[in-house]
Amino acid sequence: MVQRGRLGEGRPEPLGVTAEDGGVNVAVVSQNATRIELCLFDADGETETDRIALPERTGDVFHGFVTDVPPGTRYGLRADGPFDVASGHRFNPAKLLVDPYAAALDRPFRLDPAMFDRTVDGRIERDDADSASVMPKAIVQGGPAGTMLG
Repeated sequence: MVQRGRLGEGRPEPLGVTAEDGGVNVAVVSQNATRIELCLFDADGETETDRIALPERTGDVFHGFVTDVPPGTRYGLRADGPFDVASGHRFNPAKLLVDPYAAALDRPFRLDPAMFDRTVDGRIERDDADSASVMPKAIVQGGPAGTMLG
């Protein structure tokens, strides 16, 4: 749950999660998603502490500004939308996504069945197992002065 006043409209550029004075601007492109969420994690990247729906959309870019997210914060993204394999859509908010613009991840990728969009036995039905525990988390880099973390 997001504290009132913690979320603003942000900007559609730059893409990704960008540290600024007081928080982060988040901008994610998806033509077919119906909702994009920023998921924040504890310092170990193990426990999801916040799930924040981006409040604005400009064209195909979902965006928002979230206060009190300092450099070093672990995060991931979730996308909701159609799950229609025949049309090439496999949106599933149970699957944590890695920000393609992230400059650093907290761990390497290790293949796990929870990462897949369908069950291990190959059924077409959507697999709603949450993949957050096995996915690498992106790490917020830098700050408003453009400094980068170690």
